[in-house]
This record gives sequence, C-alpha cells and structure tokens, in this order.
Amino acid sequence: MTDEAAVDALWPDAPPGRGAEQFHTAVGNLRKVLREMTELGETMFVEHAAGRYRIDPDLVEIDLWSFQSHLAQAERCADDDTERATALTAAAGIYRGELAEGSRYDWAEALREQFAHSRLNAFRAHRTAGAGS
Repeated sequence: MTDEAAVDALWPDAPPGRGAEQFHTAVGNLRKVLREMTELGETMFVEHAAGRYRIDPDLVEIDLWSFQSHLAQAERCADDDTERATALTAAAGIYRGELAEGSRYDWAEALREQFAHSRLNAFRAHRTAGAGS
C-alpha cells in the first residue's frame, strides 16, 4: 500500500505530517529488528517500489497469508476429499487467534470479523471433509 494509505489506517488522527513520520519510523524500526533477528544485514524486508510498500513474501511468512492460501487450496481441490481435508487441516492449524487481537484500529474490525468467519467455515468444512472431529 502507499504510505498515505498506511497512515490513514494506522494513525487516522495524526496531525498533518506526523503520521508519515510515524510510518517511516515504524518501517525503519521493523527493518532493523528483522535484520538483527535474522542476521541478514541490509535486507529490506519491507520493499518500496512505485510509491507502494509491501512486505517481501519471499523473506517474511505471514500466518494470515498462509491461512488464506490453504483455504484457497481447499477450494481448488473441492473434488478431492483427501487434498481438501489436508488443506483445511493446515488452515485450522495456522489460526492462532483474532486478527490484530487487542488493537483498536478501525480498519481491523471488519477484517477481524471476516477472518473469524473464514475460520469457522474452515473448521466446518474440515469436519465435513472427514478430517477430524
């Protein structure tokens, strides 16, 4: 996303200019912590190109992305109960709690509800596929 979109989502009440400053500080701090934890030197982790920022999916595994990927895999193999059950089992194993639990960001509320609903559907489908009880 753009830095403006990130600021609007994360710091909607920030004074003009202050939100952008907070965002760039947060990105810099995130890169620093990840570099120290991984010992990967000057690796960016958060890429900036064409005015947009994104987490490098080749370097950072996001449980939400994995959850979504397994749900999509289950949907793609709906005719194969074994593969579907395997994908749903993987999705169920990844879900560890509410999205952005404890945060009070307005943007998180709708997503939190959406992913909780996805989780319930995955567990129901998992049981229907005969993958567990």
